[in-house]
Amino acid sequence: MIEHIIFFKVKSGKDEELHKELRLFCKKAVAEIDGVEYASAGENFCVNSGGHTHGMIIRIRDRKAMESYIAHPIHKKIAGALPAFMESRIVVDYET
Repeated sequence: MIEHIIFFKVKSGKDEELHKELRLFCKKAVAEIDGVEYASAGENFCVNSGGHTHGMIIRIRDRKAMESYIAHPIHKKIAGALPAFMESRIVVDYET
């Protein structure tokens, strides 16, 4: 299993839009991308996060499924849309 974790710093005034886009993406990813086992996103409330305002976790079956996930049109669409809502991001991938 692969844990695909992303932390976001939202642009000023874009909190609601980013949150909405991430939640919609999570629903679509689980329903439509083979190998995506779980997806969730939410607003960060931890004060020790270096200014990261939102987080997302995607659980993907294996590395082969991860390659398909990255190339999938749903992923490409969100990856292209997110810069309008975020200042920066950190991505962490690891196998469990």
